[in-house]
Amino acid sequence: MDFKVEKETYLSILILKSDYKSKGIGKLIYGALEKYAKSLESETMRIDVVINYDANVLKFWSSNGFVKFKDIKLNWEGKELPAVIMKKEI
Repeated sequence: MDFKVEKETYLSILILKSDYKSKGIGKLIYGALEKYAKSLESETMRIDVVINYDANVLKFWSSNGFVKFKDIKLNWEGKELPAVIMKKEI
Protein backbone atom coordinates (compact mmCIF):
# COMPACT_ATOMS: atom_id res chain seq x y z
CA MET A 1 0.00 0.00 0.00
CA ASP A 2 1.15 3.50 -0.81
CA PHE A 3 -0.78 6.61 0.26
CA LYS A 4 -0.45 10.27 1.20
CA VAL A 5 -2.66 11.76 3.91
CA GLU A 6 -3.76 15.34 3.33
CA LYS A 7 -7.13 17.13 3.28
CA GLU A 8 -7.82 14.74 0.40
CA THR A 9 -6.00 11.49 1.10
CA TYR A 10 -4.61 9.85 -2.03
CA LEU A 11 -4.36 6.08 -2.07
CA SER A 12 -1.84 5.37 -4.79
CA ILE A 13 -1.88 1.60 -4.65
CA LEU A 14 -3.25 -1.26 -2.59
CA ILE A 15 -2.20 -4.72 -3.71
CA LEU A 16 -3.06 -8.02 -2.10
CA LYS A 17 -1.40 -11.34 -2.78
CA SER A 18 -3.83 -13.58 -4.72
CA ASP A 19 -4.20 -15.92 -1.74
CA TYR A 20 -5.72 -13.08 0.30
CA LYS A 21 -8.27 -11.77 -2.23
CA SER A 22 -12.02 -12.20 -1.66
CA LYS A 23 -11.54 -12.88 2.05
CA GLY A 24 -12.36 -9.43 3.45
CA ILE A 25 -8.73 -8.52 4.05
CA GLY A 26 -8.69 -5.67 1.52
CA LYS A 27 -11.76 -4.17 3.17
CA LEU A 28 -10.09 -4.41 6.60
CA ILE A 29 -6.90 -2.77 5.34
CA TYR A 30 -8.81 0.01 3.57
CA GLY A 31 -10.99 0.55 6.67
CA ALA A 32 -7.88 1.01 8.81
CA LEU A 33 -6.48 3.53 6.32
CA GLU A 34 -9.74 5.48 6.30
CA LYS A 35 -9.79 5.54 10.11
CA TYR A 36 -6.17 6.74 10.16
CA ALA A 37 -6.88 9.46 7.56
CA LYS A 38 -9.89 10.67 9.55
CA SER A 39 -7.76 10.88 12.69
CA LEU A 40 -5.49 13.28 10.79
CA GLU A 41 -8.52 15.35 9.69
CA SER A 42 -8.64 14.19 6.09
CA GLU A 43 -12.02 14.93 4.50
CA THR A 44 -11.98 12.84 1.33
CA MET A 45 -10.25 9.81 -0.16
CA ARG A 46 -9.16 9.51 -3.78
CA ILE A 47 -8.00 6.55 -5.81
CA ASP A 48 -7.22 6.20 -9.53
CA VAL A 49 -8.48 2.85 -10.86
CA VAL A 50 -7.39 1.25 -14.14
CA ILE A 51 -10.66 0.11 -15.72
CA ASN A 52 -9.56 -2.59 -18.14
CA TYR A 53 -7.49 -4.63 -15.70
CA ASP A 54 -9.95 -6.44 -13.42
CA ALA A 55 -13.68 -5.63 -13.11
CA ASN A 56 -13.60 -6.72 -9.47
CA VAL A 57 -11.38 -3.75 -8.62
CA LEU A 58 -14.06 -1.22 -9.58
CA LYS A 59 -16.67 -3.27 -7.72
CA PHE A 60 -14.46 -3.33 -4.62
CA TRP A 61 -14.03 0.45 -4.49
CA SER A 62 -17.71 1.09 -5.29
CA SER A 63 -18.73 -1.27 -2.47
CA ASN A 64 -16.52 0.77 -0.14
CA GLY A 65 -18.41 3.98 -0.94
CA PHE A 66 -16.30 5.42 -3.75
CA VAL A 67 -17.98 7.07 -6.72
CA LYS A 68 -16.60 7.81 -10.17
CA PHE A 69 -15.39 11.40 -10.39
CA LYS A 70 -13.59 11.65 -13.75
CA ASP A 71 -12.27 9.55 -16.66
CA ILE A 72 -8.49 9.78 -17.11
CA LYS A 73 -5.56 8.06 -18.79
CA LEU A 74 -2.65 6.85 -16.66
CA ASN A 75 0.86 6.48 -18.01
CA TRP A 76 2.36 3.28 -16.57
CA GLU A 77 5.93 2.65 -17.71
CA GLY A 78 5.27 4.29 -21.09
CA LYS A 79 1.92 2.55 -21.59
CA GLU A 80 -1.29 4.59 -21.54
CA LEU A 81 -4.11 2.94 -19.55
CA PRO A 82 -7.78 4.00 -19.32
CA ALA A 83 -8.72 4.77 -15.73
CA VAL A 84 -11.16 6.64 -13.51
CA ILE A 85 -10.65 8.89 -10.54
CA MET A 86 -12.87 7.71 -7.70
CA LYS A 87 -13.58 9.73 -4.56
CA LYS A 88 -15.28 9.32 -1.23
CA GLU A 89 -16.12 11.72 1.58
CA ILE A 90 -14.96 10.35 4.92
